[in-house]
Amino acid sequence: IMEIADVLAVNKSDLPGADRMVKALKTLLSLAPQRGWEPPVLRLIATDGEGVEALVDACDAHHDHLAESGEMQSREAERARQQVAQLAHAEVLRRLRAEMGEERLAALADDVARRRLDPHAAAAAWVGPA
Repeated sequence: IMEIADVLAVNKSDLPGADRMVKALKTLLSLAPQRGWEPPVLRLIATDGEGVEALVDACDAHHDHLAESGEMQSREAERARQQVAQLAHAEVLRRLRAEMGEERLAALADDVARRRLDPHAAAAAWVGPA
């Protein structure tokens, strides 16, 4: 699985191979499903500052696109959902360790390592009945 970037920058575009890289990126992007935003492929020479303004402009344009399309709000909602789920997971694990004990976890892990239990059965035994 590959995530498509929103803005692509090819730095050191004055070096050999940069043209091939830009062409390859554009070809890959043409195969991606259309998302309402076509990621630009920009050439930069950061040490000279060449292309940096275009990169900033592209980032600003993408930000505007996200805000206008409502995608920014949906991304923020998904990010918040994931953060809440991760924190809840950590809290459940903390409580489980406090209530069931590290010794019980170690014993079950030993049973899994010795092939007396499979990991799913060990996890169910550690958590207790549903």
